[in-house]
Amino acid sequence: FFSYPKKPYFYCSSVETKEKLLLLEKAKWEFDKTFEMFSSFAKKQLIQSFLLDEIQHTNEIENIHSTRHDIFSVIETGKQSGKEKIVSLVNAYLLLLTGEGIKVSTLTDIKGIYMNLIGSVLKGDDKPDGEFFRKKPVFITNGIENIHTGINGENNINHAMEEWLSIYNSDMDTLEKMLLVTE
Repeated sequence: FFSYPKKPYFYCSSVETKEKLLLLEKAKWEFDKTFEMFSSFAKKQLIQSFLLDEIQHTNEIENIHSTRHDIFSVIETGKQSGKEKIVSLVNAYLLLLTGEGIKVSTLTDIKGIYMNLIGSVLKGDDKPDGEFFRKKPVFITNGIENIHTGINGENNINHAMEEWLSIYNSDMDTLEKMLLVTE
């Protein structure tokens, strides 16, 4: 049980949940053990492959046209390929891989990271229109219908992000944090 100032969070510590947590821990341990057997070169190639796939999928969601070659050249050379959004997204993922020392404890911290990574490539309606994030509703679409609707309203977004920060910065185990739900 974890309590944010006005809202309790919980997860059901059932036998099934504990078994799934143990399976995740075992899978992580096995992956780490196997990964350590690779050479530095093979580790880099594996991470790059995962990174290329993830960025390509994210680009598709964001309706950014890119090829694996475009993304790879940005990763390898760091060059501005004329496709600023791809460069920004690659930088964001590389930061996630190497950013162990990044402290995120306020909404200002989140906006600062976001603007440092992609602020220079945002145009018009892509820029956050609120103090930290956005005011207008946002949707993820599959091209035909909306498959996800974001939180609506600047105050609601800010409140949800403050809750997330409280959980993110808690001492709770990472896997437990991932299981939390609200009442």
